[in-house]
Amino acid sequence: DLSNGVTTKQLTATTDPKGASVSWSSSDKDVATVSPKGVVTPRKAGKATITAKSGTKTSSITVTVTGQLPPDPVAKNTVYASKPSGWGKIYAYVYTGDGATAKNNAAWPGVEMTAPSTTDGCGETGLYKYAVPDDLASGAKVIFNDGGSQQYPGSRQPGLDYNGGIVKWDGSSAALAAVECTIPVPVTSVSISGDGVSGGKLS
Repeated sequence: DLSNGVTTKQLTATTDPKGASVSWSSSDKDVATVSPKGVVTPRKAGKATITAKSGTKTSSITVTVTGQLPPDPVAKNTVYASKPSGWGKIYAYVYTGDGATAKNNAAWPGVEMTAPSTTDGCGETGLYKYAVPDDLASGAKVIFNDGGSQQYPGSRQPGLDYNGGIVKWDGSSAALAAVECTIPVPVTSVSISGDGVSGGKLS
């Protein structure tokens, strides 16, 4: 069950003569992989056939993976963003105040945003994100940029208003939009079945 994290399964092939070399393969490495020593690692929900081969003999089992990996935690003050076309990277420069009272999250261009994750806790898998420090989560401004000459809002323009919480920028709008997190619900288990399988052993 991927909802409990990635748990491996050790398979053992019994050969005749005993100790003969065995090679392992998976029919779908996106669902489950198998190491040269027969350790199966689930990757995503689905089914994969794991095959053990020794000489001219082969034997296979079916691995069923269900559920999904636990979502990544999302900080209470998080900014998501869609990287504009033509930008190689995307940074978030967050600041408050002006002059002697000014504070920022880092020197320009700010902090590079994290690449999209398939296990994002808010389900925003196609967006980059940045967890804003709590002391910058009120009365702040955000400027998105590529670390070079491109930025939004434009040069010498104030950043987009940010007052804490989980928000996102669509890559072109002049305002941040609130994000309502939808947490995926994990389910069931990982099972291994097939003829000649007993206690995780393949014979």
